Amino acid sequence: MKLLLQITLMVLFFSGCAAKPKLTEGNLVHHVVLVKFQSELTDKERRQIYDASKKLARIPYVRQMHIGWAIKSERKIVDRNFDMGITFVFKDKKAMNDYLVWPEHTAFVKKFLAGKIESVKVYDY
Repeated sequence: MKLLLQITLMVLFFSGCAAKPKLTEGNLVHHVVLVKFQSELTDKERRQIYDASKKLARIPYVRQMHIGWAIKSERKIVDRNFDMGITFVFKDKKAMNDYLVWPEHTAFVKKFLAGKIESVKVYDY
């Protein structure tokens, strides 16, 4: 009986410790940018663009920013046509639109992306 009680308590304790995913809905706007660099860019140039991209998180309208390199995958469903992805989260559509014309953002696009990318795909939701 004592063993059964200990096992039950352990199960209850560990099930409460498991992280539960949080579903959010509402007005938050996600701005997903997938960048394919020109093939002649060096690894150093790619890294400079990546590092400069991280500074976009400082723009006041950005609530969250996630950045990373494309993950190589053998799965056929995975899009392999980009090198770097960035996801921004904004309070609403107005905040995203204000971010898009913010001087630091437009300067970044001109300095680090213009003439250096093969393609860019943007998804907003």
